[in-house]
Order: sequence, then C-alpha cells, then structure tokens
Amino acid sequence: MNDNNFSLTIRELTLQDSGEFLVSAASNEGHQIPTMTIHLQIHEPISKVAIQKKMKLLANQSCSVWLLCNVSVCSNLSYTWERGNETYRDNQKIHFSLSPADGDISVTCNASDSVSWKSASTTVKCCNDTTTPEYDTWLAWNRIYIGVPVGGAVVLILTVAVAVYYCRGCCNMGLYSIGASSILKGTF
Repeated sequence: MNDNNFSLTIRELTLQDSGEFLVSAASNEGHQIPTMTIHLQIHEPISKVAIQKKMKLLANQSCSVWLLCNVSVCSNLSYTWERGNETYRDNQKIHFSLSPADGDISVTCNASDSVSWKSASTTVKCCNDTTTPEYDTWLAWNRIYIGVPVGGAVVLILTVAVAVYYCRGCCNMGLYSIGASSILKGTF
C-alpha cells in the first residue's frame, strides 16, 4: 500500500485471482470510508504466435490455402490478418485461393488481448510441385495415419497365410523339422 496516494499494488497474480473484491477502510479518526467494489480481471500476456498452414493443389492448377493462427493463450483474443493490401478481422482462421501466377504471398497474423500483442508471418506460394513442405505435411499425415496401418495389416495377413500354408504342408506329409534334422512320422 502506498501511503501517499493510497494505491495498492498486488503481485504474483494468477488467472484464478480474477473476480469481485470489496474494499473497506477507516480513517485514523475512526471514520468509516464507504465500501467500494472492485472488479479485477487478470489477463495472461501472449508469449507466442505461430501460423499453421495447409495447402491443396486443385484440378485447375490453383491452390486452396488454409491458415490458422495458433496463440499461446486462449481467451479474449482479437485477430487481424494482413495479406498484401487486404485485411481480415476477428477470425483465427482464413481461407483463400492462389494461382501460380500470384507468386510469393506474405501473410501476417496479429493476435492481441487487452494487455499484449504479438504477430507471426509466413509466405505461401502456389506451385505445381507438390514436394514443398506445405504439401509434404498433408502427404506425410496420409502416409502415417492411413498407409502405415494398412501396410502393417497386409504384412500380418501375408505372414499368417504363409505360416498356415507351411504348417499344413508339414502336418500332411508327416514331416516335422527340428533344427538341422528332420523326423518322418509314420504309422505302423
């Protein structure tokens, strides 16, 4: 408490400290000062902004672009996107189309709350070469989440089929293999 102007400084606040507080005080002479209600709202400052991008090459050789502004905090945020001379407001995600003739397009996401502001920028380009990282991310996702399980299932099925075939062949012939020697089963 500052004795000169009676201001109060509170340190080490957390988001859970937000709420309504009552202030009551008395003067040195014992006079009661009217009780005051204080509404305290704690905001977490933005520490990190990153742009996640996904691109899809369309049949007409243009590209569909999706951008998502990922921010380190989640509540009470405002977003502004800048793409060339265009500005988009209050949306965490944007979607637009590009053609290869558009070249490199710089895009910036600005995220802000009542106590902080941060931005991130990226460059997008539509090209017929689908080996760029944006396309690779989508292809890698398909390989990992679809290709690996399907490939593993095929290998498992083939292994079981070969084992069953081999086992039936050995059992029907009455031949059992143990290490380097073989035993012939016969009925007398």
